[in-house]
Amino acid sequence: LSNKGKALADRDAALAAKEAAVAEKEAAMKEKEALLEQERAARVGAEKAQAEAEQAQAEVEKARAEAEKARAELEST
Repeated sequence: LSNKGKALADRDAALAAKEAAVAEKEAAMKEKEALLEQERAARVGAEKAQAEAEQAQAEVEKARAEAEKARAELEST
């Protein structure tokens, strides 16, 4: 009977170790997913900032063109 009890305890210990290994693997996968999501968010943020900078530059160039046009009109009168 004690051999059977020991065998059951060994089996339970092996199952617990296997479950712990699976849980560690899942945690590592979730950590990797979180890092990938952070990288994606940073990339999207950088792309958005780049687009906003390009839009601001276009607005500056448009304002310069309007200023030059106004200056040319003043000089022609």
